[in-house]
Amino acid sequence: MTRQSATMDGVDSSEPLPAACVPALPENEEPRTTNKRSLRFKFLAFNLCLALVPTVLLVVAWEYFAYSTALQELELKVDEVSEIQSEILGAPVWNLESDRMELILHAILKDSDFVMAIVNDEGGRELARSGTITTADAAHTIATTSSIVYNTGSDRSIIGELNLVATDERIVELIMKRLSLDFFIVLLWLTAGACSAWVAFRRTIETPLSRLLDAIHRARRQLDRKPVEWSSDDEMGVVVSQFNDMQARQERYEEELEAARSNLELRVKERTEELVNARDEADAANNAKTEFLAVMSHEL
Repeated sequence: MTRQSATMDGVDSSEPLPAACVPALPENEEPRTTNKRSLRFKFLAFNLCLALVPTVLLVVAWEYFAYSTALQELELKVDEVSEIQSEILGAPVWNLESDRMELILHAILKDSDFVMAIVNDEGGRELARSGTITTADAAHTIATTSSIVYNTGSDRSIIGELNLVATDERIVELIMKRLSLDFFIVLLWLTAGACSAWVAFRRTIETPLSRLLDAIHRARRQLDRKPVEWSSDDEMGVVVSQFNDMQARQERYEEELEAARSNLELRVKERTEELVNARDEADAANNAKTEFLAVMSHEL
């Protein structure tokens, strides 16, 4: 029998082997793939970190700027109040009216920014006092001193000094309340960002990836090779398109291989019949030759 050629009609030996030649995985075994939930978690965690860090830095920078601005305004306020009240205290200090001095100092402390006010004479002796400084206030105080001047008619004389002490407690409390609101706003912002990132991930990555993995599993189980339904002009769309093309080529290779196998079986059958006929003809010729030689031998 003539040896058949290793290259079959319509099948190029240089082409890769089709999937039919590769052993399939057992039905209960899945190829090892990346967990979709893990990928989703990494994607969301990465996006939340990218959103959280600049947001926190922005809030901290903004509140620090607000605190610095409020502190400067408080310093200007303390200087203005000290200058105005020094003019008002001129007559009571000159006349040594303690009640009026204390009344003016109490009026100053009605402003929650001020915690203590002291009036001294030109020798430093205390004439009136209102308020006190607590230990907590002492770390955040703004103190100023202004001269108390009295116009005697012909001259302006310095007759004492006014000491005012203010704290930034009101500013700090306001910032702490605002930080609570900032925290709530940041939480809403991150929640909205996480929801947006999740929707974007599901729409652009998770859905096509799930379909692609499902198609791979079905192909490995040799169930079917339906094309993955996904159309987009991004990288994921290119991957899905290449996978569909690969599956189509693989199906075409298997069809060509099956056709080549059928053609080979037909050709082997035809060749076998030809060889059987040739053998029969050779046997008939040999029988005829034997009979002829026997007859000739008998005649001789």
